[in-house]
Amino acid sequence: IFDVASGKPLIEEQRLSLVAGDLAITADSRYVVATGGHSGRTVVFEAATGRMQGEAGSAPPRYLEPRRTAAVASGVGGTLFVGAEDGVVRALDAATLAELWRTSGAPELTTNYNVAVTPDGSALVTNGPAGVVRWNLQTRTHAWIANVPGELCRSLLVLHTRSAVLCGGDNGRVSGLDLASGEPVGRGFPALAGTVAVLVGTPAETMVAAFSRSNGLGVAVRMERHALLTR
Repeated sequence: IFDVASGKPLIEEQRLSLVAGDLAITADSRYVVATGGHSGRTVVFEAATGRMQGEAGSAPPRYLEPRRTAAVASGVGGTLFVGAEDGVVRALDAATLAELWRTSGAPELTTNYNVAVTPDGSALVTNGPAGVVRWNLQTRTHAWIANVPGELCRSLLVLHTRSAVLCGGDNGRVSGLDLASGEPVGRGFPALAGTVAVLVGTPAETMVAAFSRSNGLGVAVRMERHALLTR
């Protein structure tokens, strides 16, 4: 954990009991969360001290872990949403790691690349090699499943006010899905040479930044016009 202003480490490096597939920090900056493994094994640390708060989930044999990934996103109200290879999203209490509920009904490999939740907790979207899923948080089943290959959606961003889901692919393009239906929207736009590894939106959702996995280069796109602004 590093201080943003100085770049200096705030706590000593921590050893994990898993090969991490993803990291997240809770909205109140109190906890840092790491997850990995077939079913989303989760470890939580206090951000201020580096003390381990707790662990949840089963640990697979060590020789399996490098091939396993999971995704985690900080939710609202002290809830963590953890996805894994099994097609299930688990809602955990951030402080205790108690399981609050879990989803059902989606195929395997649709919850292990990314988990995205809107700030108000009204929309939860996941993806993996087998597709993109929007979840109904009332019924805890899928609202829709879009057949988007994993290589076309390595990174994922939900634009709630625009009712859109953006995917960044290995082909350097950003494409869109309708948040309500899962149907493709727009023509997409070229962003980078190589894989779009990270997509980040401004709070007002007027601009999106895309970053390359291979060389760290980024572009910023104004969403009103899909115009390339900087490289």
